[in-house]
Amino acid sequence: MSAKSWLVASLVANVALIGLIAFHLSQSDRPAGTAVGDTAPPPEMIHVAARAPDASERDKMLALSTLETAARAANPPPRPEFWKSDADAQIEAYRLKVEQQLDAMRQTLIARYGVTAAEDPVFARLFRPLDARFPYLSSTSQLALAKLQRARASGAATAGSASVPGLAEAAKAMEREREFNRAVRAAFTEAEYNAYRLRESPSARQLRASGVVVSEQEFRAAVETLEKMDSGRTAGGYLEVQQDLNKLLGPERFVRFLASRDPAFQTVRSTAVAQRVQESQVLAVYETIVTAQLSVLDAQRKAGADRAEAAMLIRDIISGRDARIASLVGEEPAREILKAYSNKLMSMNQRRDVAAL
Repeated sequence: MSAKSWLVASLVANVALIGLIAFHLSQSDRPAGTAVGDTAPPPEMIHVAARAPDASERDKMLALSTLETAARAANPPPRPEFWKSDADAQIEAYRLKVEQQLDAMRQTLIARYGVTAAEDPVFARLFRPLDARFPYLSSTSQLALAKLQRARASGAATAGSASVPGLAEAAKAMEREREFNRAVRAAFTEAEYNAYRLRESPSARQLRASGVVVSEQEFRAAVETLEKMDSGRTAGGYLEVQQDLNKLLGPERFVRFLASRDPAFQTVRSTAVAQRVQESQVLAVYETIVTAQLSVLDAQRKAGADRAEAAMLIRDIISGRDARIASLVGEEPAREILKAYSNKLMSMNQRRDVAAL
């Protein structure tokens, strides 16, 4: 919810808007030529449009409208000349002033109506601004998250205007995101943070987008498994997570999930299609590549410090991988796919190395 929408309300406009919405919704599904009185609006809309606020609600609505109007008058939006160097600074100063005004308005309402004002539906836009996406968060946590989000957006805009886009800036953006997540965790209760990460963490988003999970219980278990990898970035930890995820999802869904989050999969797919490999064979090729990668990690772990043994095991694994892919798609397509995949991996590794500088 923007600062403008918080500061523009008035009691008369709100009542008129409800009636207008009710009228348009009652007309939207009406066939052409149907008389106005032939079809009634939905019962829930009749309830919303017809119910008048009681005296207590009217008092609260008037109090909120009065506060918003006074705040708007005291702090009108700036009209900076967008092309001048201080335009962003003026907008940021306005935003900070709005934050202070909103906090003061909340304190005024709590002083007048008590602590329950924070959960009162009449004051929802002031105390629960993120209900549309985060209804499971308390008012206190929603307000904290809203401020963190605005600060993150402002910081990203400032960083973007002061830096040349590139890998170094991408690394800084990742660090800002980690700082944001640490601040979120500190602001939430443990239960709220657990609910938040199951919906908003990168692992949860990737898992949900992949479409491979069949139940909430499986989803929760998969997120827990993936977050083990995020907390301990080692080759052994990565291998353990992949093995656990394979057991949880099964080989077919496991490979589909890896393909959904691996940028190199699209390289495999596009190269295979260019080589006239059937779409149904692409996942089989990718599964062979993934299986070989995990086998290499396992071989390195088992060989330990014996590099000669590790090299021998890896050579056999790669040889088996290449032979398997050749048997699936043919010698020439296999060479082209593996060359494109290797080039993509090297490119990704080079970018990571530069970003780390």
